[in-house]
Amino acid sequence: IQIDGYGGYDVLFDETSKRVRVGCMAHVLRKFKDVVSSLPKDERANHSAHKVMAKIKELYQIEDQLRECSFEQRYEKRIELNAAEILEDIQELVAERLRSVSKNSPYFGALQYAENELEGIAKYLEHGMIELDNNHAENAIRPFAVGRRNWLFICTEKGAQASANIYSLLITAKANNIEPFTYLNKVIEELPSCKTLEDYERLLPL
Repeated sequence: IQIDGYGGYDVLFDETSKRVRVGCMAHVLRKFKDVVSSLPKDERANHSAHKVMAKIKELYQIEDQLRECSFEQRYEKRIELNAAEILEDIQELVAERLRSVSKNSPYFGALQYAENELEGIAKYLEHGMIELDNNHAENAIRPFAVGRRNWLFICTEKGAQASANIYSLLITAKANNIEPFTYLNKVIEELPSCKTLEDYERLLPL
């Protein structure tokens, strides 16, 4: 499950869970950008956060070259283009900065966040299917986030869970080039006849 460092997600990864947590580099990069943008203009250009951001951008430059590759090719190319070494450089740079930055500064907060997340982010190197960040998923659900004030009738936990289930199905259908309205009609028609787990799984938009 590829997510940011929000603590609310911790419940998904208790001791009995088989889920694997993968971090999001975009959120790490955003923290450093926020630090730089909060500084007086005459202090921005030379701030050491730029060194961390430059290293992160090297990883994104590698990913830009791999957009049309298969999962297997992406995995192999990341090794070939030294993504692991670059990520190690970022971890060392973050650790070094943490030792010299005031704990009360926003920069320390960005560094601390990065240190906490980089181990999970490194898991993207284990399989070509995994992205460097979860921007694709976040962009997919953005219309729901923008419109959620229109849906204040979702005032119970069960209502929120039902809505999340439907949103997930529809976005997954779109991601697999399945027309959402037709798909949802099919699910509604066939659900009453489902008896086994296999029956339900056959309705998934894969």
